[in-house]
Amino acid sequence: MNRLKLRSIGLGYTLIELLISMAIGLFILAGVVTVMLDGKRNFNHQDELSYLQENARFIKDTLTRDIKMAGYTGCSTPDVSNVNTLKSPAGDEYVLGEAVWGSDSVSGVWTPALGGAWPSIAGIDTNSDILSLGGIFGGGARLSRVMPGTSGVLKVTHPTFAEDGDILFVTDCKQSAIFQTHNITTTAGNTVDSLVRNTGGSAPGNHTKDLGKAFGTDAAVYKFEMRRYYVADSNISDAPALWRTVNLNSADEMISGVDSLQVEYGIDTTVGTGPDDVGDGTVNRYVSASSIIEDEAKNSVLWIGWDRVLSVRINLVLRSEGFVYHDNLAVTLDGVNYNDRYMRQRVSFIARIRNRGLDSL
Repeated sequence: MNRLKLRSIGLGYTLIELLISMAIGLFILAGVVTVMLDGKRNFNHQDELSYLQENARFIKDTLTRDIKMAGYTGCSTPDVSNVNTLKSPAGDEYVLGEAVWGSDSVSGVWTPALGGAWPSIAGIDTNSDILSLGGIFGGGARLSRVMPGTSGVLKVTHPTFAEDGDILFVTDCKQSAIFQTHNITTTAGNTVDSLVRNTGGSAPGNHTKDLGKAFGTDAAVYKFEMRRYYVADSNISDAPALWRTVNLNSADEMISGVDSLQVEYGIDTTVGTGPDDVGDGTVNRYVSASSIIEDEAKNSVLWIGWDRVLSVRINLVLRSEGFVYHDNLAVTLDGVNYNDRYMRQRVSFIARIRNRGLDSL
């Protein structure tokens, strides 16, 4: 009996047993591979979704902050007399009453037409809108000395916040002026900085040194910035990107993977009884930049212009950094057809201009 049992053990596995074992092993291996591939796809999907959400948060925080501050001019108001010493055409953008401005491409033509520094910016995506925000976006400093005359030098306590070439705004709440400083010098035992401005120059330069008033120590000076947002090709990836320029400085790439930027403006259409009426301070409807211009053309007397913009609605189409889907996915977002393997997310938010209106939401 024991001899027969030992003989049976020595015979090994049959072919059928081996085939069954291999089939079971392959089945288990296929399951493991499937789980691994699904896990990789899920990880990639979540990673790209996190990328989109992070980009959306950054853009929303940045644009909301800038839109809220647009039009801020310290204690000055749009009806205060202002002197603009900046040369045309670049200096034409610095208008206190136009804290917000934009344009959209209609059949390949920018409406309203691009002015100021915009024509010098290359590669702007005509499928997206552009947005300009002007005002004071940071702190300033009071004058430490009375100006010796309307063309005199402004002096502030050292160290100053300003740099050579900055566009500056000075106001004492009764009058204001915008100019470009060309040379900042430190005097009086390194305690005072002189904000020297000259005529001529470029980017954009001053056509005069006269500020219209000899400001005193009750005046404050700030950086005045034009922040321009637009979409153009990225320098770090093959995706479009959101770019920003400040005044006439070099453009900064903020976020790549922005396929589209569409801007709508919340306007107060309430018509008053005189040219100085500012409506009732509430948004009645949202329109495109070209629609604001069309309103002017239809009825210039009752034109609802840029000074009636109380809030801004931003619509973005964001794209993943890499491929997510196995096959092309056809989708239409904001009127644009996409058909590829990227994941896209549409993001929309509204930001109120803090210095205008009573309630624009």
